[in-house]
Amino acid sequence: MTQIGGARYSRQTGTWSVPLSWQACLALRGLFGAELEIGPELSKWAFHERSARIQPAMSLRDALYPTVENPVLDKVEYGDVYKLFPYQRVDVEFLTTTGRALLANEPGLGKTGAAIRTLQVLDEQQRQPFPALVVCPNSLKFTVWEREIFQWAGDDLRVQVVDGSASKRRKALAEVAEVYIMNWESVRLHTRMAPYGSIELSETEKEEKELNGLGIRTVIMDEAHRLKDPKAKQTRAMWHVCHQAEFRYALTGTPVTSNIGDLWSLLHAVDPDGFPTKSKFLDRYATKSFNRFGGMDITGINPYNQDELFSLIDPVIRRVPKKAALPQLPDKLPVQYRETPMTPKQQKAYDQMAASMIAMLNELLVAPNALSQLTRLAQFAAASAEIDENGKVHLSNPSAKVDDLIDLLGEMGEAPLVVAAVSRQLIELAAAKLKDLGVSFGLVTGAQSPFERAEAVRWFQEGKIRVIMLTLGAGAEGITLTRADTMLFMQEDFSEVKNLQAQDRIYRIGAEGHQAIRIIKQVTPGSVEERKVQLLAEKRGRMEEIIRDEQTLLKLLGGK
Repeated sequence: MTQIGGARYSRQTGTWSVPLSWQACLALRGLFGAELEIGPELSKWAFHERSARIQPAMSLRDALYPTVENPVLDKVEYGDVYKLFPYQRVDVEFLTTTGRALLANEPGLGKTGAAIRTLQVLDEQQRQPFPALVVCPNSLKFTVWEREIFQWAGDDLRVQVVDGSASKRRKALAEVAEVYIMNWESVRLHTRMAPYGSIELSETEKEEKELNGLGIRTVIMDEAHRLKDPKAKQTRAMWHVCHQAEFRYALTGTPVTSNIGDLWSLLHAVDPDGFPTKSKFLDRYATKSFNRFGGMDITGINPYNQDELFSLIDPVIRRVPKKAALPQLPDKLPVQYRETPMTPKQQKAYDQMAASMIAMLNELLVAPNALSQLTRLAQFAAASAEIDENGKVHLSNPSAKVDDLIDLLGEMGEAPLVVAAVSRQLIELAAAKLKDLGVSFGLVTGAQSPFERAEAVRWFQEGKIRVIMLTLGAGAEGITLTRADTMLFMQEDFSEVKNLQAQDRIYRIGAEGHQAIRIIKQVTPGSVEERKVQLLAEKRGRMEEIIRDEQTLLKLLGGK
């Protein structure tokens, strides 16, 4: 019994209890098999749960086309310019049927539109989805969610974007609206925290705040992979708001960062009774091994309990691969790697830092620990560096990566290009070079305001600039750059989620006119970047083990 999440033993009665959930029933059956005796009340509940939610959800989770008519959705869309694709109609049916689910379609498949239509259908069904709370990255509040709600729902929904100072946010939350839109970082300032493990809540964290008094009926979490860390205040704040709501939807095209542990936190947000305890979830369904620091790493899925795991998570997760939903999209070519050997100046600093954690730039630079050393090695693999008068390290020329970018632009003629990197300094170094050469460009980085970023995207899409350069922190989510068929990664992030999200800026609805999509990655030979390539490949393998895109494609495309 101790293997089941949420199981509790009562010394007074000598009995065990578990949360009433479909997942608990499956775990009990998996543990006890034919020895398990089912009482009449549980049998009645399980029959209803299976027929009303589980079986319909399973029939919908992989479908590309609706199997039955949906007159309520037809009524919502009647006379509307904006209409859902067939697979999006299935998305809406899945979300309204389950009430609490993870929509994990690949990026660029219109999860936003499906979520908005879900709110409208729930309203038509008189299931009272309002007020609803949309939580999204800060850059998407106005440019995506407010705009898309107006496009899909017009003036039917009153929207409040919660923005600005604390007093302005409280004022916005005090206004009557059907939909409130907030960024992830602000949520924890306006709600009580949920508990987790041995973390003790302060008195302030226990207090009910503005969000808790709104009577939120629906929570939509956009880019929900931000929930992966259960210890983070942002995650625990989101949990509390979610668990007060009737309808809970997590939207992300990258539900797993590196292993199955990332998935639990999202599942707990939408279904805390089904997935109550992370430690027991991992003990039963994950394989682990010791790392070199003495801690435990999750290495994969426990093969003995794999079928049980999928039977637990499949009814609450729908994922449609892009290749199945949009076969008209061009093929994505195999990744092309371009070696960018370090210049002598870069190589000297790199070798010194690698050997002794000390490098001689214009001044002596010392790395106090292994993490700092890794950061410096990544910098020297990208460009030369100097120390300013305040003691801060800045990238400088020469840079083999910037030189290679110029070479690539020459090879491409006048074709547009999207450039991505982790380091804003590297992006700005490249921007200075493009400016000197008279190449038109725009920037999407943390140094630009949301308006400036939106303008850069618009200019690029309209053909007014040739190159757009983004950092993976500011530009990996929520923007469309489909004018280009080529993206260059000057650097990749250690998070494969950010890398995949960035790729989907050009590989999404709107890219149909291209013959193929090309992803190019610069790699500095003999540097930490080579090891990063290996680590990311391992992460992709673990992600595929969980999301099973290849298996889904074979099923949907008839084995082709």
